[in-house]
Amino acid sequence: QGHQGMKRVLLARPTYGRIDPIAAKALNISMMTAAQHHVAWVGDVSYDREGWSKTRNMSHSAAIMNQLADGVLWTDDDMVPEFSSISKLVMADKDFISGLCFDRRHPFKPTFAVGSQDKGYNRGHEWPVDSLMPVDAFGFAFVYTSMALLRAVGPNPFKGALGEDYRFCELAKSKGFVSWVDTGCKVGHLGDPKIIDQKEFEMCRG
Repeated sequence: QGHQGMKRVLLARPTYGRIDPIAAKALNISMMTAAQHHVAWVGDVSYDREGWSKTRNMSHSAAIMNQLADGVLWTDDDMVPEFSSISKLVMADKDFISGLCFDRRHPFKPTFAVGSQDKGYNRGHEWPVDSLMPVDAFGFAFVYTSMALLRAVGPNPFKGALGEDYRFCELAKSKGFVSWVDTGCKVGHLGDPKIIDQKEFEMCRG
C-alpha cells in the first residue's frame, strides 16, 4: 500500500480516437478528487485504437512491470463518473471492485451479473442501496484491480473479442478473488439519451 494510507494507482483507459469532453472532464474531476484524499497517481498504462482484449492485455502487461503501483483504475473512454467515484472504489479496499454501471443501449441493463460462462449469466435487476455486493462478473466499464490480483491471473488474462471482461472475472474467481460491486459508486455511460444511468434502467423497466 502507498504511503500514509494512500493507494498508488495507475490509469488504464483504452481510447478509440477523440474522447467526448463530458467524459474527459468527469474523469479528470474524479481523478483530482481522489488525489486530494486517497490516491497517488503513479502512471498511465492506457493505449489507443487497439482491440478490446489486446488493449486490456497490453495495459495489464505494463501495469505488472510497474514497481510502484498498488492497483489500476480501469475505465472505458465513454464513462462519466461522479466526483467521488474513484475515491469510493479505492476506499473500499477490495482487490477487485466495480462501480454501478449500465449498458448504453436499451434496455440499459447493469453491467454486473451472477452465474457462469457455462451455465449462463443473469444480469442484475435489484440490488441493495449504497452497499458492497459480491457478484460473479462485471464489465470493465469502471473497475479497480489490485496488483495482487493482476499478478495472480498471469499474462494475457483477457481472452476473446467480446466478453473478455467476464472471462477475466471467471479467471479471478478461480484464483480465489471475489468480484464486488459498490452500488453507491454511480457511473454514467454516454449514449442516447446523453448519459445512461440508473434512471434510464428504471424507466425502461416501467
